[in-house]
Amino acid sequence: MAKRSHSELEQASEEEHRRLTALKKQKTATDDNIVHQFNPSLLSEKDLQYEEDVKLHPYYLKHWLFYIQTKQDEIDDIDDILQRKHRPDNDDDDDDSNMHSTTWSSSMQQQYEHDKQELIMVKFLLYERALNYLPGSYKLWHNYLKDRIEVCQALCITDALVEETNNCFERCLTYLHKMPRIWMLYTEYLTYQRYITRTRKVFDRMLKALPITQHDRVWPLYIKFVRIAQVPEMAVRVYRRFVQLYPEQMEEFVEYLIKQKRFDEACVRLCAMVNDEQFDSVRGKSKFDYWRLLCQLLVKNAKLIRSLNVDAIIRSGIKKYPQEIGKLWVDLSEYYVRLGQFETARNVYDEALRTVTSVRDFGVVFDSFARFEESIIAMKYQQLEEQERQKKEQDAADEDGDEDDEDDNLFEVDDPTDIQLRIDRLEQLYKNRRILLSSVKLRQNPHNVDEWLQRAQIYLNPENNGNGDGDDDEEEEIDAEKVVETYTAAIATIDPLKVSGNHRLSAVWIAFGKFYEEYGDDLDDTRTIYAKAVTRNFKNIDDLASVWCEWAEMELRHGNYTQCRKVLKQALTLPNKNINELLAMKNKDLDTITVQQRLFKSKKLWAFLLDIEESMGTLREAQSVYNTVIDLKIASVQTILNYADLMERNQYFEEAYKIYERGIELFGFPHVLPIWKTYLHKFVQRYGDKKLERARDLFEQCLSECPPESNKEIYLLYARLEEKYGFARHAMRVYDKACLNMHSEQDQKEMFHIYINRAADLFGITRTREIYEKAIQHLNQRYLPDLCLSYISLELKLSEIDRARGIFQYGAQFANPKKFEHFWTKWHEFEVSFGNEDTFKEMLRIRRSVDVQYTHQQYNEQLMEIAATHASGASNKKQVENAAIDTSENDEMSELQKMEQQAMLRQQAEENIAKQKEIESVAAPDHDHDPNEIDIDIDIEPQSIPSAVYSQSQSAKKMGALDRFNNDD
Repeated sequence: MAKRSHSELEQASEEEHRRLTALKKQKTATDDNIVHQFNPSLLSEKDLQYEEDVKLHPYYLKHWLFYIQTKQDEIDDIDDILQRKHRPDNDDDDDDSNMHSTTWSSSMQQQYEHDKQELIMVKFLLYERALNYLPGSYKLWHNYLKDRIEVCQALCITDALVEETNNCFERCLTYLHKMPRIWMLYTEYLTYQRYITRTRKVFDRMLKALPITQHDRVWPLYIKFVRIAQVPEMAVRVYRRFVQLYPEQMEEFVEYLIKQKRFDEACVRLCAMVNDEQFDSVRGKSKFDYWRLLCQLLVKNAKLIRSLNVDAIIRSGIKKYPQEIGKLWVDLSEYYVRLGQFETARNVYDEALRTVTSVRDFGVVFDSFARFEESIIAMKYQQLEEQERQKKEQDAADEDGDEDDEDDNLFEVDDPTDIQLRIDRLEQLYKNRRILLSSVKLRQNPHNVDEWLQRAQIYLNPENNGNGDGDDDEEEEIDAEKVVETYTAAIATIDPLKVSGNHRLSAVWIAFGKFYEEYGDDLDDTRTIYAKAVTRNFKNIDDLASVWCEWAEMELRHGNYTQCRKVLKQALTLPNKNINELLAMKNKDLDTITVQQRLFKSKKLWAFLLDIEESMGTLREAQSVYNTVIDLKIASVQTILNYADLMERNQYFEEAYKIYERGIELFGFPHVLPIWKTYLHKFVQRYGDKKLERARDLFEQCLSECPPESNKEIYLLYARLEEKYGFARHAMRVYDKACLNMHSEQDQKEMFHIYINRAADLFGITRTREIYEKAIQHLNQRYLPDLCLSYISLELKLSEIDRARGIFQYGAQFANPKKFEHFWTKWHEFEVSFGNEDTFKEMLRIRRSVDVQYTHQQYNEQLMEIAATHASGASNKKQVENAAIDTSENDEMSELQKMEQQAMLRQQAEENIAKQKEIESVAAPDHDHDPNEIDIDIDIEPQSIPSAVYSQSQSAKKMGALDRFNNDD
């Protein structure tokens, strides 16, 4: 490449030398022609003045420019005349226009055009004369060349004047070769002439002549030219030079290469872009976008790629872009398919299925693989049909020989008759889909126990592995070797500390053992598996305990009871270390020792062993196990209850009570509550009144430790004991203590009712008075109206009318008429039955006062709500005022809001005044009409009233309410 560049430079320098020599000769000839071509007869009087100026000052640029401008003005005047005559005449009434149009002839038009050409030539001669004195003037050359280009635009590119213009450019560049504008004008002019080679060489000369800082003005024109020229080889070479200087424009080069179907070089450039760490796309695309474009070009144009190792490129992308693994594997397989290497493509698919780690990628690869196999089978069918068609066209004499040739090629790879082999391969692919998918999930997470178990089930149920097209009657044999291999691989792979899924590691060992138990020939193999399992490491105690339990259950299922007990005792063998030290160790310290040494704390195993010992062992053995569990402090409440029940069933009652007491020492409330209930119930049921003091001590001990929220049932049981076997006064004392020690108000209310009922049954209803009074003192106010009604019913049974009335008066202060209407109804009925006018009026007065009391209370609550509403309204009003101040344009609206606010305040004030008047009217009795007053002018049936109702002497005359009312009148 370097030698070639050097030779090109030498050739270019020789051409430049020849060109300069020719230009010098041309310039000498031009100078001679200037004098020869100049005709003084073309000069006007005005031009003579300019001639004198340029002769006196030939090196003064302004005189030449003025002189040339006069000729340009004359040319413009002629152009105006010609344009005006060629312009359509829209004014028919213009006589002057009509006259001129009639006098205008073709000879006049030719004369004007001839004069114009002569003036143009004179202008060019003036340019030449000026450049003879000022050859380095940029302005003269630029104007001269632009005028020439303007004249040549109307000419054919083969005209001599066009070539003369090219020569002028060459002469100009001998002096102004550092002027980029002249070069650009020249290249644009040559591009217009479609001189491809000549234009290319001029661009190359321009790039050599100009400094590199000005190349950014050259290359856009050069790229535009090569695109217009439509010469791909030249364009590619120019683009290669272009991207060497501007590597950020590589995207444009790649786009052009793809457009020209030069995919090999396009892929090479794309590969360089992707591998360049400093590459930054000017079009806003990422490297991944170009990577996908590269893969598409490599795959779709596989046979055209020669410069790249496609396999290595796509495999590197598989490592670099894990989110596109599936698509990249499919691209690699498709690449080999397009090359016709079908076996290699199949191997790539197999490798992909063995390496992908996500279900999404597996689905992409598997579907593509299936379509590939189906397309191969379809292609083979087409070949077979084509072969059969060719056979029919052959002569009958050649058929035998053709059959022999067919037999020779029967098992070749490209033989179209191996369709059955390929169909079997496709069926096997669909059959292994679940296994392949399971492998993908296990590669993603090898510690997923659920997936290992599901994989083993796939081998255990092979009829479900296919796509559902097989016969239902055919049952495939279980692949025992694959099942054993799966369980073995799971055990070897799963890390106990990284186990995931719904199942635990023990589930794998248990499933492995059950497989040998069901399909094996001997239980020794199953025992061997469990024996290995219990020596392995597990995450926690429950995993290891599950394995031991399954081992023992296996022995039970097969009737090996002795072996079952032996297995459980072996599992719960205490470690050689001190048990107290092990029990004192904290959880973080327990993690430092093996799971096998901590297995003695498994409640599951101990519960299993206890069940076995109770059902199969002796009482002494069961006692030993229970005592060990309690000593190890791993017993539960149910364990204590079961142990005590076992002793009771064997008539060891005192031992059972000792067990209850041991359980009470182990547990606290509320867990110990079931033990206390069972203990007290069993003790009272057995001994009754024989050991009453001991029972009382037990109840007192229980109540002293029992929290208030759990002591209700204990108190009732204690009181029932005293009622049945003890003293009634002791029972009353228990009830009294229970009423004062209840946790909730509802429980306290219920306990008082029980207390009252039991007191009435044991001592009579008169004893309940003090209980009612104590209940009134301790119960919540919302329960007092109903309690007072119950108390009143008691007094009425005793004919204590005054006491009942007093209770009514006391309970009325807690009875809101709106909530406890039944209380006032009862009092009303009471006064109608046993009262007089004064007591009835007193009842009405009390009701009004209570009503006012609760009405005031409700009114105060309403005032608080109104105050809160006013506060919120004031804040809203303030916000409105602030908004009005900030926005002066809304003054009228703010005034309306103020008026509405004032109206609302006045309305609320009037409502408050009305409510206050209503309350005052209720508080003050109305003599005209009382809504609570009843008409007592009715016939009341006289009734006998006990003498204890009145405080008068016994000799006083007994009168009913109606008699007293009439007597007062």
